[in-house]
Amino acid sequence: MKFCKGVERKRNHFPPFDKKLCPPRLKCGQNPDGFVSLKSQTQSLGSAVKRLADAWIDQWCQEQGWTEWVASGGTYWAFPPQAVMPVPIPREVLQELKATYGLSPQERWAVGVMLASTIIALLGSWYSHCPIPLVGAFSLGALLTAAMDTEL
Repeated sequence: MKFCKGVERKRNHFPPFDKKLCPPRLKCGQNPDGFVSLKSQTQSLGSAVKRLADAWIDQWCQEQGWTEWVASGGTYWAFPPQAVMPVPIPREVLQELKATYGLSPQERWAVGVMLASTIIALLGSWYSHCPIPLVGAFSLGALLTAAMDTEL
């Protein structure tokens, strides 16, 4: 078994530590070998499925006189009329927009992908007499459902 570069480990014997032979430690946020952690995958997946369409928020802001809205960290911020500092758009307003318009385009896409993968998995399982395609469809559905399951 090798430690670092060219340093071999013998049974019950650890080689002396040599900084020149060992690779530098990773800084916070860096990943060895290009692997992506599960946390960053779910965060990126969750940010890909937006609960509210930009057009809905833009329309509400124009109707109410709010300007320069931005989404930051799952919260929508905008400048109220005659304000110099942005404030979060009230949660009740966001819930009302969601109740009025229903599924956002990204949510419709995710539901369509789940349905299509389920149909393909059913046909694949029937044809191959194997449940593995259904397991894959279930896993995809679970990931997409988790990505869409956020509070407004």
